[in-house]
Order: sequence, then structure tokens, then C-alpha cells
Amino acid sequence: MRASNVKNITDVTQHGEMKKLYAEHHSKLLIHIMKKGMTKAEAEDIAHEAFVKLLGLDNPNIASYINAYLYRIATNLTIDKLRRRARSPEVSGDASFDIAHYASHLKPEDNTQHTQLLTKMAALVESLPYKCRRSFYLYKIKGKEYEEIALELDISSSMVRKHVLKAVRFCFANLKDEL
Repeated sequence: MRASNVKNITDVTQHGEMKKLYAEHHSKLLIHIMKKGMTKAEAEDIAHEAFVKLLGLDNPNIASYINAYLYRIATNLTIDKLRRRARSPEVSGDASFDIAHYASHLKPEDNTQHTQLLTKMAALVESLPYKCRRSFYLYKIKGKEYEEIALELDISSSMVRKHVLKAVRFCFANLKDEL
């Protein structure tokens, strides 16, 4: 019976510590997750799942590095979600160009030709691997810096530059006869 009382006291202590951990790290964890390319809603889901996984651990040795462990769990969950997204092309349509938006800024006589060119370019970009496509989109369309993109995609900024260059060369090689 005494062991049972000790366990309950430990559970209460852990519950209080978990509340404190949540209060201190929830918003920072959301930012950490969103930097990797998740929306706020996705980040909320991942953060919640990370806290739940952390609660489910029955290892007293993690107390000394619980913050780092929380972020590692969240990062792993984010990477898993990004991998699933990369394997499902219908979900990853983030790099699609809003052709109507770009075409609306053109003169009427140029509109058809440019719209066709933009449609072809969008299809070419969509055919690129996920990180290449995402790097191109974030750099050329969203105007983000290489360093920001590198943090979001968890790759080096030189790799981001290579991805962007690869996308530009690929589009140029396939569209040079129409330019």
C-alpha cells in the first residue's frame, strides 16, 4: 500500500511539472514546429501529440533533459508529417502558382501567352522533388531568405541554394523555346 501512495505522489508531482513545462514551452514549441513548414493548426496538433507522448513515458532518467526530449519528439513528429506530405502529391500542392493572380496583372494581349507559359512552369515545378519544389516556392514566390528556408526544411542554406538553382535550370531547359 505504501508503494501505491508513493506512486500517486510522484504522479501528482509529474502532473505539476508537466503543467509548468507546457506553460513555459508551448508557444516556443509551436514556433519551432512552424519553422519546419507546418501551419499553425498542424503545429498545434504536433505539439499536443508531443506532450502526450512525453506524458506516456515511464522513464525517470529523462527528467534532467526533458525540454530537449520534448523538442526532439516534436521534431520527429514534424519530419514524419513532412515525409507523408512528400509521398502524397495531392497534399503537397503548396508550390502551385496562382496563375489567375499573375495573369490579372498582364496586358490583355499578353495574357493568353503568359498564362500558358505560367501553367507549363507550374506543372514543371510540381514535378520536382519536395524539398527542391518547396525551396523554389519559398525563395522565388514567398521571397524568403536561404537561411529561413534552411531552418524550415532542416537542410543547409547551401542546399537550399542548390535546390533553387536546380529548379530554375529545370524550368529554363524545358521552356527555353517558348521564352
